[in-house]
Amino acid sequence: AQASSEQSIAFAVDSRRADEAAAVLEDAFERELRLSQVAGVDVVRPCAIIAAVARTLSSAAPGRFYGALSRAGIDLVAAAQGCDGRNISAVLLEKDARRALRAVHSAFLAHHVVALCVVGCGFVGAALLDAIRDAAARTLRRFGVKVRVAALVNADRMLLAPPDGKGVDLDAWRDALLAAKAETDFEEVQAYLEAYRSWGPDVVVVDASYSQAVAEQHVAWLGRKFHVVSANAAAAAGPLKLFEAIRAAREAASPACYVAEGSIGGGLPVVDTIRNMVLGGDAVREIECVISASMGAILNAVSPAAGAAQVSFAAALQDAWTSGLLENDPRLDLASEDAAAKLLMLGRELGVALEASDVTRDACPGADAG
Repeated sequence: AQASSEQSIAFAVDSRRADEAAAVLEDAFERELRLSQVAGVDVVRPCAIIAAVARTLSSAAPGRFYGALSRAGIDLVAAAQGCDGRNISAVLLEKDARRALRAVHSAFLAHHVVALCVVGCGFVGAALLDAIRDAAARTLRRFGVKVRVAALVNADRMLLAPPDGKGVDLDAWRDALLAAKAETDFEEVQAYLEAYRSWGPDVVVVDASYSQAVAEQHVAWLGRKFHVVSANAAAAAGPLKLFEAIRAAREAASPACYVAEGSIGGGLPVVDTIRNMVLGGDAVREIECVISASMGAILNAVSPAAGAAQVSFAAALQDAWTSGLLENDPRLDLASEDAAAKLLMLGRELGVALEASDVTRDACPGADAG
C-alpha cells in the first residue's frame, strides 16, 4: 500500500527488510535531511495490510471500507486504492489486524454485528434485554443486524461473555448474572469490550442505571469510540461539570453516537424532541407538561375529579409502585428529586447552565421516612 500527500510519503515493505529500506532512504535523501528539507525517515512496526479485492468495486466501496475501520476506532498508517478499481488496501498496526478484518467483513457481509454492554440490569435493563431477545429474528431480517450481548454489569457484579463471539445467552442471562463471581470493574469492562471488537466493530454501551459513578464513565466510553445510550438521569441532571464534560466528549467522539433520554411525562421522548428542535434552529419559549407521571397519578388519585372515588395517599402510592411509575427508591419521587432532575434535563438542553441547587424542591410530608 502507498499513500502520498504534499507533506509525506508512506509505503509498506517486508518487515524483515524494514531497517534496510530505512537506510537506503536516508542515503538517498542525505542532503535534504541535512538541510531539514525532509523531517526524517520513520519506521512503524509491526504492521499488517488489509485489502478488499473484487472483480469490480462499486463507487461506494471505499466509503464502506474506510468507514468500517473508522467506526472500529482503528488508525491507519497508509491507505491506497488500485487504479483499476478492483482493490482497496490499508496499512495498520498489527495489533489491530483481527479487529480490522472483522470490521471490514461486517461492512460487506449481509448482516452487521453489534456488541452490546448493558449497565444496570434492573427493571429497565431487564426489559431491554428481553426485548432484544424477542426481536432478534425480526431485527436480523429487517435491518440486517445481529446483536451480541458481550457484557452485563450491575453495581456489585459483572458477567463477561466467553471470547467466542456468541455473546450471553439471553434465555438464561438472569441466572448467569446471579451466578457471576467477578466484581464490577469498569476498567476491565472497557478493555474487554475493546477486545470484543474482534467480533463486532460497533460497541454499544447502554446505561440503564441510576448511578453517578456509572455516568462518570460516559466520557471514557466515548473516548474509546463506543456508542453510548443513556437512560441515567445522573448523566443529564448530575453536576453541571459532568454534563459539560459528557457533551464535549460527545462532540469529539464522531462517528460514535451518544443518545440520552429521560422519562418525562410518562416516558415520552421529550428531551430528544427538544434537542432536535434546538439543533434545527427553533427557539423554545415555553414547555408545558406533567413533569412527574408518578406524582401526577398519586395526586390525581387523592384529589380526584368530581364523581370519581377518592383513595388514601398510602393506597395511591402503592398503586403507583405496582404500576411501575416510581423510581427504585420512591423517596426520590416524593421529595421532588426526580422532578427536579427532569427540569434540569430540559433546562440544560435549552442551553441554560443550571446546577441542582438552582431548582427549588417542595417535598411531600413524610418523604424522608424510611
